[in-house]
Amino acid sequence: MIKKICFFAAFFCMGVFAFAQAPKAVLSRADVDNFIKNFDAIQEALEEHEDEMSSLEMDFSGMDGSKVTAEIAKIRSFPISAKLRDKLSGFRLGDNAFEKCMVILYGMSVIYVEQMFGMMGGEIDKDMAAMIDAQIKPIKAAIHASDLSLVSARKDDLLPLLE
Repeated sequence: MIKKICFFAAFFCMGVFAFAQAPKAVLSRADVDNFIKNFDAIQEALEEHEDEMSSLEMDFSGMDGSKVTAEIAKIRSFPISAKLRDKLSGFRLGDNAFEKCMVILYGMSVIYVEQMFGMMGGEIDKDMAAMIDAQIKPIKAAIHASDLSLVSARKDDLLPLLE
């Protein structure tokens, strides 16, 4: 019986490690620079094709962490039309420009929330800190650390774009 339990536990762990892959890195400094330079036009292009993306779940409120991470992964791999792909690649973001835009936008949201609550300093109690952490961790889990680092390095240029 113990052998069966150990075998099952080992099999389960191997399965988890095999399928729980970290997200791939997609950004370069030039991508973030081009996103900043072309933000208004990118936003306009995305809005023009809003109907195309209507099936994507963008409201994560009420979702648990793993569901949020899975939804962002789905958004990153969403097959966009050739028209939108051509329009976005015209901003020198490459063939996976939509994915890069989504990574930057979600990275910006993480940095914005962290900065906003960082300014509150000691005013945050443990429960609020845990709630913030529960909202940010799943998004961070869907973005490669080097991509998040590139976005964070340009936060002074990116955060004003959110306003």
